[in-house]
Amino acid sequence: MRNTLPNPREVTQLRLTVSGPTETALFAFPPRQDYRDGTLTISNESLVTLSSYLLPVSDPTLAAELVATPFLQSDHPRIKEQLQQILNGEQDARRAVHKLLEWIYVTLDKEPTVGIPTALEALSSKKGDCNEHAVLFTALARSAGIPSRVAAGVVYMDEAFYYHAWSEVWLGQWVAVDPALNQFPADATHIKFIQGGPEEHMALLKIIGQVRMEIVAYQ
Repeated sequence: MRNTLPNPREVTQLRLTVSGPTETALFAFPPRQDYRDGTLTISNESLVTLSSYLLPVSDPTLAAELVATPFLQSDHPRIKEQLQQILNGEQDARRAVHKLLEWIYVTLDKEPTVGIPTALEALSSKKGDCNEHAVLFTALARSAGIPSRVAAGVVYMDEAFYYHAWSEVWLGQWVAVDPALNQFPADATHIKFIQGGPEEHMALLKIIGQVRMEIVAYQ
């Protein structure tokens, strides 16, 4: 039985037992997260299986993950202007994701904040925690025509699981990326509880702190 992870940022698969609220079964988000009979297995995406496309994406079924929201102002002129500066004409979706991740990771100072951020606020302040990184990345990705959404749950660091937010992008499949840690794909200690914009994150209050997780195996 392993209860600690020596190199969490390198974990590609994690298996743990989960107990707590009755909503535990909802932690299944296949294929990345598989929940069966109290055991949750997280496997991060393989880069070999990912595809790319010319921007913007043409699949109409992904339209919901491209729209602007009050928190993800992807259609705002300042977001569009910043996007053009970052991509500098890049039209390949996969390469664009890399550019956006690197720019946000380098540009935003890592500082704890209070409140629910918007992409515009994060762009103006150039600082924040995982929430600011996630909303700004997601808004920029949507503005570029890359279907993207915010995910939230917990991540393993400092020998425990803590609240964390990151993003997911569409590259032939949904892939977890972490702008705050500059990970593509995000390691397998990212355990998603919900997906959606910051307005959905209040639901986490009913989950975090009540869920008990014990690491069984990892690789």
